[in-house]
Amino acid sequence: GYESFSKLIIIIISKIFFLKVLIRGESSHYNLMNQKKILITFKKFFFYFLNIFTNYFLVIGKSNYKFYKKMNINNIKLKKLYYVVDNNFFQKKYKNIKKKRKIIFLYASKLIERKNPELLIDSFNSLPANLRKKSELIIVGDGILKNSLTKKKKDKNIFFKGFINQKEICNFYNNCDVFILPSKEENWGLVVNEVMNFKKPIICSSVVGCNLDLVKNNFNGNIFKNNNKKDLTKKLRSCFNKKKLNKFGKNSFAIINKWNIDYAVKQFEKII
Repeated sequence: GYESFSKLIIIIISKIFFLKVLIRGESSHYNLMNQKKILITFKKFFFYFLNIFTNYFLVIGKSNYKFYKKMNINNIKLKKLYYVVDNNFFQKKYKNIKKKRKIIFLYASKLIERKNPELLIDSFNSLPANLRKKSELIIVGDGILKNSLTKKKKDKNIFFKGFINQKEICNFYNNCDVFILPSKEENWGLVVNEVMNFKKPIICSSVVGCNLDLVKNNFNGNIFKNNNKKDLTKKLRSCFNKKKLNKFGKNSFAIINKWNIDYAVKQFEKII
């Protein structure tokens, strides 16, 4: 990374001693969309000097690549190093559970403003009554918004499960039908990698960093317009077809199998 003074000092010292400098950051081009021009100009100025001390920037995905291009980094210095999780760990936890008749929507992340769980709850509440009866929204996670979100719970089919550790979270991944990440700002979203190992369709906002690489509309899920309740509600309504969801889930699994640690290691070995 390059976000702290100590890391910048290490980068400079490494260059002085002729050590190869590789930088890996999570920054997404989506984050630049709402920033003031003066701030973006400052970042370009910063990266101009950072580039002098850096041999390669390790690109975690397409959104990260677009960020570096906006910072005027030459393609020669951009090397792919996929952002991965331990697929083997999660796939060993996978169970082909016989699902309930209801559609189970799952949110598993911090209950904070940036993650936008309020939008998801509002969108679920906006579903027609007959569809809400056929579904459940499971909210996993804790955070500053927990109390206010609990008060917004209008439907008996919304359940708050609190903080769940990584061993237990796999039970929720297995039991859900659709995973949703509605973030207003998300550099990547590794939880999406995790859930795809459980053969689940994904719905995420248009500013989640991984959507360009891992989520394909009407193939393994859907991408909705950022912070748009109407569009998210529409995407939720499209999920009441178990056959289609199963197909989307298999497609998620096929995609994430290519995003594995072994492949990332091979990429890294080529770079160094």
